[in-house]
Amino acid sequence: MKRAIAFLDFLRDFFIGDDPAIALTVGGAIGVTAALRGSGVADWWLLPLCALLILGVSVLRAGR
Repeated sequence: MKRAIAFLDFLRDFFIGDDPAIALTVGGAIGVTAALRGSGVADWWLLPLCALLILGVSVLRAGR
């Protein structure tokens, strides 16, 4: 049981890390990108934009 808990802790730290807001933003951006892809809209710009925005927000929050 200890190994299972340790593995789940590893997965949580690997995917979520220190900031759940970053993980939620990236997950949401991937979902919206998939929806845009399904509708035929150009979707290449969304993930880089979201990455830059969440990086800027994260740096500003860390600077405070």
